[in-house]
Amino acid sequence: MKKLVTLSLAGSLVAGLALTGCAKQDDKPAASSTAAATTSPAAASTAKAESKVKGKITFTTNRPDSQAIFDEVAKGFHAKYPDAEVEISGIKEYQKTMKVRLASNDLPDVMYYNAEIVPTTTQWPDFFLPIDDMGYKDTTYFADQVTLDGKMYGVVEGSFAHGIVYNKKTFADAGITAVPKTLDELFDASEKLKAKSVTPIYLSFKDGWPMSYLATVAIHAAGGNPTYSDDFMKTDTPFTKTSPDGEYVNFLRLLKDKGYFEKDFVNGTYDQSVSGFISGKVGMLPYANWAFGGLEQAGMKMSDVGFFALPLDNKGKPAAFMQKSWTIGITKTSKNVETSKAFIKYLLEESNYADKVGLIPALKSKTSTIPQIKEFMDAKPELYMERNAKDITNTTTNKAQINMQDFYQGGLIAKDDAEIQKIYDDYNKKWAAARAAAAK
Repeated sequence: MKKLVTLSLAGSLVAGLALTGCAKQDDKPAASSTAAATTSPAAASTAKAESKVKGKITFTTNRPDSQAIFDEVAKGFHAKYPDAEVEISGIKEYQKTMKVRLASNDLPDVMYYNAEIVPTTTQWPDFFLPIDDMGYKDTTYFADQVTLDGKMYGVVEGSFAHGIVYNKKTFADAGITAVPKTLDELFDASEKLKAKSVTPIYLSFKDGWPMSYLATVAIHAAGGNPTYSDDFMKTDTPFTKTSPDGEYVNFLRLLKDKGYFEKDFVNGTYDQSVSGFISGKVGMLPYANWAFGGLEQAGMKMSDVGFFALPLDNKGKPAAFMQKSWTIGITKTSKNVETSKAFIKYLLEESNYADKVGLIPALKSKTSTIPQIKEFMDAKPELYMERNAKDITNTTTNKAQINMQDFYQGGLIAKDDAEIQKIYDDYNKKWAAARAAAAK
């Protein structure tokens, strides 16, 4: 499945896939007074909480193509809680639809949301209930990114690590015996692939969105700060040859000059990258862990697929941008809050949701069983965790109509330094005007 990505100064927004969970049937509390007398306080508390899990709730997702899979999740939840049920609806044009439904207060009990649907963090309390009592503040990734004024307004369903998906067989045929950990090793591996008439790195330039998966370079250039765009509010000229985004353009141009992209790279697409990878004509794909499902569906032998973090220098410590998927929130209009909480808990803790859809689990204590993710995490790359840019940064970016996809593409195909500088000047001019307007 393709992952459509919107590039912005604050990073990229990617939706994950959804999936099926395993039902777990808990023991029912005993009805007799004797049994009740011997029940432990903890068990009694659990039984009391589960007795509130009843009735019907609704959950909306952006994945109508995965409806059958979500139906299995619903069945598993009902098996655990016979008095409760969840109706899961996948919606086409999800973001557009849910913006309208938010405006009219026509909301499900549980829903996916992101910054496109709810633009500012200060709006969270208008639409969602705090879930602090679920114990996720210290146990899940990105908890601080869904917290406002000490209250947690949802939980991130899982995450994606930006990195390099590689074909193990193609690597072995080219004589590459270990994944690159330094830039020089990445270049050496690319030269070996070229010598075998294999495209080292498929960029998918024409689609545009895949280019975000090499943009860890920009974050690294900013000292590992994913919200380096907040610093743009201090200057009228954030786009230069040595700025984080300028360094990323430099990196792209270096790979192009070395001949590491597809020959007709301006016409390269995601679909072509997948077919080339499966056929062994492409060695590396700059994607994230969501890519595994699409490759498998396209017929790739998954034992030949590996995953490593992008080397960014010659220090031997690769790094990766860790990006949150959708946030799951309980709406203020829900009339069945306890059942909604139980469903989220079941989805994240008891189902094999994350493994089935290729997500890094939401729970820090949960280890992925996906071999590619295990390989990636076992290498212990430095992780640059996604953070929310400040509201003023996002507002100014929107006012300036900054499109980083166009920026990176333009910088890559520019014929010379003068043309690159013109791109920087144009973007700086738009930014300066928006920044001045924001200051009024």
